[in-house]
Order: sequence, then structure tokens, then C-alpha cells
Amino acid sequence: MSNLIKEPGSRLGVVKTIANQMGGFTKSYAVAFKDVAIVSVWTFIFIYGAYALLKKRDL
Repeated sequence: MSNLIKEPGSRLGVVKTIANQMGGFTKSYAVAFKDVAIVSVWTFIFIYGAYALLKKRDL
């Protein structure tokens, strides 16, 4: 979870003005397919496990 936003300081006004004066500031927030696949698998496991538990307990 700590690596979701690697540089939150870039949102500060001081950092933006310094970056503009030095010639630009580009940041890529691309998400790899592997990360999306891992999150999808864990989400499926959690939802299916909750469904199976509820069905087992007949709630």
C-alpha cells in the first residue's frame, strides 16, 4: 500500500513552481497488467470465500 503513490510531495505548490522553472515535470502513473491481474485474483478469492462462508452457515 505504501507504493501506490511514490511521490505525494509533487502536489505541493512549491514543488510545482520549482519544477516549472527547471524545465518541466512529467510523472507516469501507469499500472502494469500484472498488478491488475493480482488484484483481480485476490478480489475473486475474497468474494468467493465470503459467499462460500455465508452459504455454509446458511445466513
